[in-house]
Amino acid sequence: MTDSKFDTSNSILNYDATYYETNFSSTTINNGYIPLSLGYAIKNNKFVSLSNMKVVIKIPATAEIVSQTLTVDGELCTDYTENQGVITIPVTKRTGKIRLSVRPTDATSMRSYAKFNFTKNGVADSEVIGVINDEIPVLSLEANEITDSKDIVFKGVSSTAEDIKIYLDDEYKTSVVANKAGNYKGAVEIKAPSENKRYMLKAISENSSGERIEATTEIKYQKNAAVLTDFKMYYRNECYDLNADGARPNVTFVPGNQFTFETKFSNPQEIDNVHIVSERNNIKQRMKAIWDAKSNSFIAAGFFDNGNKNYVPGELSVEYQEKKKTSPIKVGDIVDVTSEEYTKPLSGLIKNSDVNVITNNSNVYEAELNLSDPDKGLNNVKLKLNVEKINTAARSIIGDALSGYETIKKYVQEDENGRPYILTIGSSPGKMIIFADDVLNNKTIKYVIEELTGDGFETVNKYLTGIGIAADTISAWYEYGDIQNQIEKSNMTIGEKQEATRKNKELRDDKIKFSVLVAGLTYVGTMALGPAGLGLGLLVGAIGMTSDFFWDARMAGILSGGRSRLNIQWAIDPSGYVYEGVTDNRIRDVKVTAYYKENEKSNTIKWDASEYDQINPLITAEDGTYAWDVPEGLWQVKYEKEGYQTTYSEWLPVPPPQTEVNIGMVSKIKPVVESAAVFDDHAQITFSQYMDPNTVTAITIKDPKGKNVPYTLEYDENQKNMDGKVFAKSYKLKFGMLYSVDKDGAYQIVVNNAVKNYAGNAIDACSLSKKYEKERSLVLPQKATVIYGGTSECSVELINAVGTETFECVTGLNDIAQVGSVSKINESGSAEITLIGNMIGETNLTISVPGTNLKATLPIEVKMSEESIDQLPAIEDLKVTLKAKDTALLEWSKDETFAGYEVYRAAAEQGTYNQIDSTKAPSYQDQPAKSGTYYYKVRGYKIADGKKLYGGYSGIAGTSVTIEQPQPPENSVTPTKPAKGNQTISGADTFTKAYGSKPFTLNAAASGGGQLSYQSSNPKIATVSSTGKVTIKNTGKVQITITAAATANYNAAAKTVTITVNPKKAAGLKAKAGKKRMTVSWKKDTKASGYQITYAQNKKFKKGKKNVIISKNKTTKKTIKKLKAKKTYYVKVRAYKKAGSQKLYGAYSGAKKVKVK
Repeated sequence: MTDSKFDTSNSILNYDATYYETNFSSTTINNGYIPLSLGYAIKNNKFVSLSNMKVVIKIPATAEIVSQTLTVDGELCTDYTENQGVITIPVTKRTGKIRLSVRPTDATSMRSYAKFNFTKNGVADSEVIGVINDEIPVLSLEANEITDSKDIVFKGVSSTAEDIKIYLDDEYKTSVVANKAGNYKGAVEIKAPSENKRYMLKAISENSSGERIEATTEIKYQKNAAVLTDFKMYYRNECYDLNADGARPNVTFVPGNQFTFETKFSNPQEIDNVHIVSERNNIKQRMKAIWDAKSNSFIAAGFFDNGNKNYVPGELSVEYQEKKKTSPIKVGDIVDVTSEEYTKPLSGLIKNSDVNVITNNSNVYEAELNLSDPDKGLNNVKLKLNVEKINTAARSIIGDALSGYETIKKYVQEDENGRPYILTIGSSPGKMIIFADDVLNNKTIKYVIEELTGDGFETVNKYLTGIGIAADTISAWYEYGDIQNQIEKSNMTIGEKQEATRKNKELRDDKIKFSVLVAGLTYVGTMALGPAGLGLGLLVGAIGMTSDFFWDARMAGILSGGRSRLNIQWAIDPSGYVYEGVTDNRIRDVKVTAYYKENEKSNTIKWDASEYDQINPLITAEDGTYAWDVPEGLWQVKYEKEGYQTTYSEWLPVPPPQTEVNIGMVSKIKPVVESAAVFDDHAQITFSQYMDPNTVTAITIKDPKGKNVPYTLEYDENQKNMDGKVFAKSYKLKFGMLYSVDKDGAYQIVVNNAVKNYAGNAIDACSLSKKYEKERSLVLPQKATVIYGGTSECSVELINAVGTETFECVTGLNDIAQVGSVSKINESGSAEITLIGNMIGETNLTISVPGTNLKATLPIEVKMSEESIDQLPAIEDLKVTLKAKDTALLEWSKDETFAGYEVYRAAAEQGTYNQIDSTKAPSYQDQPAKSGTYYYKVRGYKIADGKKLYGGYSGIAGTSVTIEQPQPPENSVTPTKPAKGNQTISGADTFTKAYGSKPFTLNAAASGGGQLSYQSSNPKIATVSSTGKVTIKNTGKVQITITAAATANYNAAAKTVTITVNPKKAAGLKAKAGKKRMTVSWKKDTKASGYQITYAQNKKFKKGKKNVIISKNKTTKKTIKKLKAKKTYYVKVRAYKKAGSQKLYGAYSGAKKVKVK
C-alpha cells in the first residue's frame, strides 16, 4: 500500500501490482479465521540485481496461523519460518501471490504489515508491501445521520446470538436478533419529531459472560433533508443495487476496471460535494460525484486510487456536504482562531487557555496547551507539541522511532515557499510523529504531537458538543484516533472496553475536537517557526494528508448516508470459475449451488445463505466466476446450465478458504464447423467448440483436381484446460512454401468423425466445398468514446470484404452503452455503428461477422462532456514524402499550443485510422511492415488538469512505400525462365490545391519505359487527361490511378496519387464591435460545407485563441458573445469541405481587429 503522491520511480517493487489485503467479514470471524492476500511484483529492470529475497509478514501477537493455509502461487508452502508473529517466506520469482489465514485470539483488531526484504549490491534493504489495520466488529450500530422521516431504519453487526435491545433517547423501543452472519436490522419510530433535533439511538446486548456491550449513533431530524434513495454500482458489465435490503453482492475484483456509481437523493438541492467513499484499513479513498440534471442524480466514475489500479475497495458509503455559508478550510492553511466563525462555537475554550513553553532553543521547541478548567470539570486536559531538529547523520533513528507506530505513510509535500519535503508519518494511540526531511537544505525535523488527553475528556466532549446545532456552523468531521491498545491494557471489563472503543470511534462525539486540536496547534506553534525552520502550514498540511487521522478539510461538513454503507464482499480470489474446454473460455449464467454437511457422516443439505446475508444459488458473472464466504464445514458445489452436463465439485473442507474451485463443464451439443475458407497460403477452419489438435490432423484437403494438398497444422498453443492439455477452436492448415493456390476451382475440406472435441466427443463427418478468397480481417479504432446522453458513430472496416457480409454488434452492458444502429457494409468494406451513451462508465462492444471466424472487441468509454476539440486548432500543412523507398516522412507546421502530437495511419484514404505513435516534434518517420500505399493524419494535444485536450485532425496525406521481399533460400528451385523486373512510377504521391487553381501536370514517369495511362476516381472533383494533366472541378478528395503497361523486361505497375482540393481563401470578412460581443460576416462559398471562425487577443492568434464552427455554408454571419469588455480581439475565417469524416480547410481570410465595447 502506498500513497499516490509518493514517488516510486526508484523503488524495487512495482506498486501498481503490489498489495496486502484482507477479505474481512463477520462470517470469517464467526468461523474463527481471517484470510490474508498478498501480491508482489518486482520491476523488470531491478530483478536481476537482487538476491536473498524474502517476504516478511508481521501478524499481531493476538493471532496465529491457521494450519495448512499458507500458500505461495497456489502451492502449499513448507519452507517458511515464524518467530513471535514474524513470518518469513523465501521467494525466487519476480512476481508472486501469497495466501494465508490467521485466527485472532483476541476479538478486537487486526493490525498487520508486510514488507519485501532483499540484498542489492551486497547491501540488505527492504520496502513496505502494505499495512492492514482493521477492527473486528463486536457490536456496531448504523443509521442515517440525518433523516426527513419519523421512521428510522438501523442496522449493525453483533458477535453475540443474544437479543439486542434498541433505545431511542434512553427509551426502550424494540429488540432484534443477529443472523448467523452476525448482521441485524430493524426500524423505530420518532413520535412527534422536532425540526433540527438530534436523537440518540442505542443498541445494547450482553455476551455469554453477562457483560454489557453498547453502541450508539445520533440522528438529526430535518423535514427537508437530503436523504439517499438510490445507490447503484456499475462494474465489469454488471449493475449492483447497493441500497437494496437483503443479501450483500459478492463481486469479483479485477485490477484495472473502473467503477461507476449513481446516487439519488430526496431534496438534492440541499447538498453538494458528494463523494463515493471506500474505507479499508481505517483509510478512506474518495471519488467525487458530479450532478447530472438529466438523470437527477450524482454520478461518479473512475478509480478510488488513480495511482494504484490494484486497490480493492472496502466498505462503501456516500458522503456529502450540507450546503452552508461557512468558509472552507484548505489543507496547509493556518486557522485564524480569533475569527468569530471559530471563537463562537469554541465558547472561549482556546482563547482562555494557557500556553506553557517548556523548551525553546535553536534545536528544540516544546510547548503545552492547557485547557484545564476545574469549574467546568476539565481536569488535566492538555495538548503537547514537540519540534526537534535532527542531525543529518542521525537519520537512522527515524526507523527506530517509527517502530512503535502502527500506521506509516510517506509522500512528498511542499511548504508555503514551494520547498519539497519527504514526510514520513506514524501514529500510535494518543500520539502522532512526523519526520520532515528537507532534501534541499539537508536537514530533518521531528514533530511529536500528543493529542488532547486527561481525565476530563468526557466533560470536554460534553461541553463542546453541548452547544447543539451551533456546532454545525463549523461543519466538522473528525475521525478520532484509535486508542484501542490503551483500552485493552486497562483493567476495564469487556463491556466497559467495548463502550470505550465505540465512544472513541463514533464520529459525532468528536465533531468539535479537531477544531480544538488545529486551533491549539496554531496557538502553541507560532513560536516553533524559528528552531524548526519550517512553516506551520507544512505541519498542518501533513496532518490533513494522513487520511482522516485528523481533519480532512476538503470534506468539511460531511454527512454520511447510513443506509448507503455497504461492506461488499470483494472476492480478491473468487471461490472459482466455470469454463468449457480451456480455462480462458469462461461460461456465464451457470447456476452454482452450494451444499453443506458438518462432517463425513452428516446429511447433505442445501446451504441457507440468507442467514449469512448471501445468495445461494449464484449465477456466474461474465468471466464465469462465483464466490461465497461460508462457515466451517464440508462443502460441495453443483453446476447447472441448459445444454451442459450437470457437474459437481469434490467435497471440500473449510477452513482453509477454498479459492481455486475451478470446474470445466461439458456441452451436450455436438461440435460443428462454424466456418472454413481457402486463402493464398493456407486454409482456415473454425469449430463451435475447442477441439483436440491431435485429432484435427485427420482433416484432408483436396484441390480442384481431387489431389490431396499437404499441410502443417498451426493453432494457438496457449489455450489449456486445468490439467495443462492444449485445445484450440480455430486452426490454420498451412500449405507448403512452393504451393500455388488455384484461384478458380473449388477445394474440398473433408472433416471425418475422427475429429473430436475437448471431451472426446466426435464431430459428424462433413465435406466443405470452398473456393479461394482473399483473407479478411477486421480493423477497429483503439476505443470508442460516447458522450453521456448522446450518440457517437464508430467506423469499422472489413478488409477484403466480398459485399455479402454483415456485422453483428452487442455491448457488454446496455446500462452503460447500447447499439443504436449498424449500417450496411459499403463498397470499401466500412460500416458505421451508432452507439448510445446511457451512463458514464466503461463497457465493450463485440463485433462479429457471421459465417466467419472474425470477432473483435472494442472498448467503449462514456463521458460526461466532450473534450474541447473545437477549442484547439487543427494541425496545418501536413506533407508526406518518401525519405527512403521503405520510409514515409511526415512533416507539419509546429504549433506552440500543443505539448505533443499523435500520428494516425490507414491503408485506405476513407478507411479506419489507427494511432501508430506519438511525438513531440513536428515530424515523424514511419516504416510500415508491408509494401503499399498508406494515408496519414495528425492531431495535437495539450495537458490540462491531468487530462489530454485534443485539437482537430490535419488533412489526409499519403504515399507508397516499398518493402524489400526476403531472398529465397539457396536450395530453393530456380525458375527456368528469368523473372521480369518491377518498374516504379516516379512523381509526387499527393497534391493539395485550392478550388480555382489552374490545371497542372502530374509529371509521372515509368522506370521501365511502360506506357502511362490515367484514371480519376471522381471526375466531379477532378479530371485527368491522357497526358496526365489535372483540371480541378470541385472541392474534395480524389485519387488518380496511374498505370504503367508491362514491357518485355518489366511487369506492369500502378500508383495512386491523392489530390486534395480545399476551398478557396475566404473573402469579404467584416467585423463589428458590440457590448461584450462582436458580429462577424463574410462572403458565401458555394463549394464549401461550412466555416471556421478563429479569434484571439493578439495578432499571432496565440493568446486566448478560440474556434467557432459554422456547419452550414449558407450561414455567413455570426455574433460571438461573452467577450471581455474594452478588450481588443483579432478575428479571421476560413471555409471547410467535408470529405467523409474529415474536414478540408481552405486558407484563412485576412484578419480584422475589433475593440469590444
